[in-house]
Amino acid sequence: MGALAAALSALALVDPRLRSLVLAGVGLALLSLVRSRERVYLPMLALGLAVPMGLGFSVGADSLNYFAYTSSILADRDLDLANQWETLGFETTTRTATGLVPNAMSVGPGLIWLPAVALTHLWLSMTAGPSHPLLLAGPYYAAAAGTTIAILLGSALLLSRTLSSRFGRTESRTAVAAVILASPILYYAAVQPLMSHGLTFAFSAMLLALTLRAEQERTSRAWALAGASLGLAMLCRAQAAPLALLLAAGLWRSRARWKDGLAAATAAMLAFGSQLVVWRVLYGSFVIIPQGDHFIDWTGRRALDVLISADRGLFNWHPVLLLGLVGLVFCTRELGAYAAAGLLVFAFSAFLNGSVMDWNASAAFGARRFDVVLPLLALGLAGLLAWARLVLARRPLLLPVLGLAGAVLWNISLIDILKGRPASAMPLDDLAARQVQQARRVVEGVFGPSAHDVVYRAFVGLATYHNYRPGGDFDLATLEPRFVRGGWSEVTAWDDGSLFRYLLHPQGCIVIPLDDPFDLRGFVLARSPARIRDQQLTLVLNGRVLTEAPLPPVWTEVPFNAPRRLWVAGENEFCLRARHKRPGDEGEDLAYAAAVIKVQLP
Repeated sequence: MGALAAALSALALVDPRLRSLVLAGVGLALLSLVRSRERVYLPMLALGLAVPMGLGFSVGADSLNYFAYTSSILADRDLDLANQWETLGFETTTRTATGLVPNAMSVGPGLIWLPAVALTHLWLSMTAGPSHPLLLAGPYYAAAAGTTIAILLGSALLLSRTLSSRFGRTESRTAVAAVILASPILYYAAVQPLMSHGLTFAFSAMLLALTLRAEQERTSRAWALAGASLGLAMLCRAQAAPLALLLAAGLWRSRARWKDGLAAATAAMLAFGSQLVVWRVLYGSFVIIPQGDHFIDWTGRRALDVLISADRGLFNWHPVLLLGLVGLVFCTRELGAYAAAGLLVFAFSAFLNGSVMDWNASAAFGARRFDVVLPLLALGLAGLLAWARLVLARRPLLLPVLGLAGAVLWNISLIDILKGRPASAMPLDDLAARQVQQARRVVEGVFGPSAHDVVYRAFVGLATYHNYRPGGDFDLATLEPRFVRGGWSEVTAWDDGSLFRYLLHPQGCIVIPLDDPFDLRGFVLARSPARIRDQQLTLVLNGRVLTEAPLPPVWTEVPFNAPRRLWVAGENEFCLRARHKRPGDEGEDLAYAAAVIKVQLP
């Protein structure tokens, strides 16, 4: 029944003419799960395949770069991707040393999708379905997506059952489910399954599970399977190579023979060997960084940012994973070499991800490049949950007390936010924003001014030229409120249609966030109100005067030069000071000093 359910869902996914079969597939899957709690893979697969069919999925980002390998191997029987690139509308002018079109993505996913895509093409051809000569169409992408989901689900069940023998069924299931459903993997399984991350996680999870099993079985075959899973993880993303430490930890713990180690190493190299061959064909070298030597600087200077940053930091976006890291530390005694290997792999992954040019992984959902370490965090989380169960058994009131303590902190937070304010409604979205600002102030107060840059990246993470205002155009009419300090009017329109804010005497400031300070030149576009004679405008950066210039009653560019030494990483306060203010009408002092359109950086 489960097999039939999975088959129906698979047909509904890859053949648009059979969409209605998904209802039968889902119904049979639910019935199968009710009848048996042990044979769950196939009915769960049927339910999993119904998700991308029902909600749709994306082939954006690098998805089609991975699938191009599948297309070229099946349709052309070669690795010349020129016709794939042309069909997809990609740039085809660049050539490698071997004269072929480059593809910086790994070949692993494309190879793993081959069987399902070939079967889909055979089915569509035999039934006169909507086929494509290069296999670059929706049904084939759906087949690849279904393959990713099938392997990911199988690895999750394997890891959960393997961990159950050490930590208990409930703890293991909870840990594995949390690491998948509360991490980027859910996105790369349901939304962008043609990226490499779902498969990389799956084979990394298999490596952990098979290594734990090989330690118990102590056979060369078991170690070869573990080694093959390492090679497959590396085939999907070469950054999985440090997971060899996990395999080495298992070999050491089991006091394995040299034959066992050789079997594991041979299987790993055989599985990864396809990538070496592809690099040789495409680039003329067996080992290469396809993105270019400049892609990794090996400094690790962003290692903290990839963990704690509002710009897709691992723990900012997926806080439950921090518990997994804590668990690896707590379980050092129980897990021994596995915990040590896990922590080393985690540290190296943070270093490597913090060394790449696009450390925030460009158009990523969350910290997607930590896919290789997520199974290790599941190991740590399972250990932490097992430890927590023992603690709560001895102290059953600990959890309620912690909950009540959280309620007290919540109330103190409300008192601090609302003191001195008139009694009024507090919308939850406004309250949440104020509590985040409150937490930021507390952290800054604890760690002091020296940590302001780190705190800014953790709580805000926006930086000019990086992920905010890429052209350096700080338009006062559109500038986000978080970057507008005091001293400004509301947005106003001039007679010529220009939108601006009035600078209120004596000073108005904005915040310019910078990631890596450097020498900057720019200008302020402003004018003086006609009633003010001989207005003087002074530009100040972080308390240091940049320039002083007259401001006439016409739109004028006031230039400035801001050397690197005056900037700081994080928030910079850029202020405009006016010498005079506009006389008010009938004795009213309006304090208008200048009309300012924007602060323009390069």
